[in-house]
Amino acid sequence: MFDRILDKTGDWNPQLFRELKGRLKSRNIAIALGISAIIQVFTYLVFLSHYPGKHDNFSRYCSGYTPADWDGYTPYNLSESQFCARDAAGALQSGVFNSELWWLDIFTTLSFVAIFALLIVGVYMLIADLSREERRGTLGFIRLSPQSTRSLLIGKILGVPALLYLAVAAMLPLHLGSAIAAHLDIGRVFAFYLVLAASGAFFFSGSLLYGLVSASLGNFQAWVGAGAVFSFLSFYSFYLINSYGDPLTFSLADLFLLLHPAAFLPYVVSTAPHSLDTISYLHAKDFAELTWFELPFFHNANTAIAFILANFGVGTYWIWQGLQRRFHSAHSTVISKQQSYFLSGSIVLAMMGFAVQEGDWQDSSAYLLRNFNVLYVFLMFMGLGLIACLSPHRQTLQDWARYRHQNTNNSRSLWRDLVWGEQSPATLAVALNFVVTGSMIFVAILMLPFGEYRVTALLGLICTISIVLVYASIAQWMLMMKSNKRGVWTAATITAAILTPLLGFAILEIDPTNSLYRGLWLFSATPAFATELMAFSTVGLALLGEWTAIVLMNVQMSRQLKKAGESATQALLQGRDRAAMMS
Repeated sequence: MFDRILDKTGDWNPQLFRELKGRLKSRNIAIALGISAIIQVFTYLVFLSHYPGKHDNFSRYCSGYTPADWDGYTPYNLSESQFCARDAAGALQSGVFNSELWWLDIFTTLSFVAIFALLIVGVYMLIADLSREERRGTLGFIRLSPQSTRSLLIGKILGVPALLYLAVAAMLPLHLGSAIAAHLDIGRVFAFYLVLAASGAFFFSGSLLYGLVSASLGNFQAWVGAGAVFSFLSFYSFYLINSYGDPLTFSLADLFLLLHPAAFLPYVVSTAPHSLDTISYLHAKDFAELTWFELPFFHNANTAIAFILANFGVGTYWIWQGLQRRFHSAHSTVISKQQSYFLSGSIVLAMMGFAVQEGDWQDSSAYLLRNFNVLYVFLMFMGLGLIACLSPHRQTLQDWARYRHQNTNNSRSLWRDLVWGEQSPATLAVALNFVVTGSMIFVAILMLPFGEYRVTALLGLICTISIVLVYASIAQWMLMMKSNKRGVWTAATITAAILTPLLGFAILEIDPTNSLYRGLWLFSATPAFATELMAFSTVGLALLGEWTAIVLMNVQMSRQLKKAGESATQALLQGRDRAAMMS
C-alpha cells in the first residue's frame, strides 16, 4: 500500500517522489517517531512533577483559598486563591486541583515545541540539502528536469523535511487531547494549525531562496539560516509569553511579531475557562489593541487570522518571484527592476500601517516621530536588500556595456534600460524605488498630526534616502572589481560603512545631543535620530556632501563601464580580424 501511495506521488510530483523514496526508510521512520515520543513523554513528566506535593501549600494548579487563620508564607508569584486545601488525610480536596489549567500549559508548551522544531530544523534541513546537491553537482541535473520550477521546489519543501513532518504529526494526539482537556475551542486550534502551515511555507520558501543566493558561505549556509530563525523565534517568544509586559510596541515592529506563528495562540488560549490573571500569559486583550491604519483587525479571531494569513501569503508570493528567477539562473538578479517597485511599495505600505498607531502616549506627535524614525531604520535595511537583489555583477555589467556601446539608439533607450533593464546598473532603480516609497511616506507625513515635528520627519526621510543611495553607489561600484570575491568584499564594505560610525559613537560616547559632534550622525545609518537637533543649514551641507559623493561615484562607474564595453568590443573585433586573416 505504501508503495502504491509513492507511485501516485511520483505521478503528481516526481521530485517529491525522489525525496520521499530516499528518506522514508523503516529505520528513519522509527527514529523520527521515537524522538517525537521521547519529547512528549518528557513534557508530560515535567508537568507531572509540578503536581502539588504533600508539603506544597501553594501551587499554580491549586484553586483553593487560604483559611481564615492562615498565618504562613505566601510565595510572591502566587496568590491566596492558589492554596492547596487538603483533607484530614493530607490529600487534595476534591475540585482543588485545576486540571484544565494543567492541560492548557501542556498544550501551550507543545505548541512552542512544534513551532521551534518545525521551523528551525526544517530550515536547516532544506538549506543543507540544497548545499549538498550543489556540492555533488546533482542540482544541475534537477535544473535540467522538464518539471516546472514550482513543481521542483514544492517537491523539495514537502519532501526534504518529510521525517520532521512525521515527528510533528505524531505529537497531534497529545496536543489535541490536551486542548480538549483544557476546554479550548477546537476550531481555533485547527486555525492555529493553518497559521503554522502558512508560516512553514513562508520560512521554508525563504530558506530555499537564501540557499540559492548564499552559495559562497558553503557549509555555514544552513547554520546561519537556522540560527537567524532561532534568534527571531526566541526573541519574539520572550515577548509573547512575558507576563509582566505588553508584547506590543505600537510601532512597525509589531508587523514582524505577526510573522511568529504563536501570534495567533492568544486567540486560542482566550477560549479557556480561566481568567487572564490565572493563565498569566498570551493575553488576547493585548492583541486587541493592535491596529493597522487604525483599523481594528485584531479585535476578534476571524479578522486576526485573515490578516496573519494575508501577511504570510504576500511574503511567500514575493519570495517565490525570486525563487523562480534564481533557480535556473545563478547569475540573475533576485527580482526584476519592475517587480522591485511593487515590492518596495507593498513593504512600506505594510510597515506604515503599524507606524501610524498612537499607542498610549500623551504626545501623539512625538510618538509618531518616534515611530517614523524606526520606519526609516527599516527603510534603510530595505534599501540594502534592494541593492543585494538588483545589483548585477561585473560580467553582466560588462556585457551590458558592450551592448550599449554597439547600440546607436537615442538617449531615451539608455534611460529606459537603466529603469527597466535587468543587466544595467541598479543605482537609478534603487533611487526610483525610494521615489515611490518616499512619496508614500511624504504624503503620510503631510496628512498625519506631526505638529511641530513635521519638518523634522521630512528631513529624516530625505537624509535616510540619501545615505542609502550612497551605500547603493558604493555597492555597485565595488561589484565592478575584478576579484572573484567581489560580492564578499562589497558586503563587508557596506557592513563596515554602517557599523563603524555607530560603534565609534558608542565607544566615544557621542550622542545626537552633543553639539560638537552632532553633524557626524548625519553620515551614519541612522541620520533621522539627529535631524530634530540639527540646524537646517547643517542638514543641507551634509546632503550636499552625500549627493556630491553619489554623483562622483556614478560618473566614475560610467567611465569604467564605457571603458570595459569598448575594450570588450575591441577584443571581439580584433579576434574577428585575426580569424579573417588566417582564413
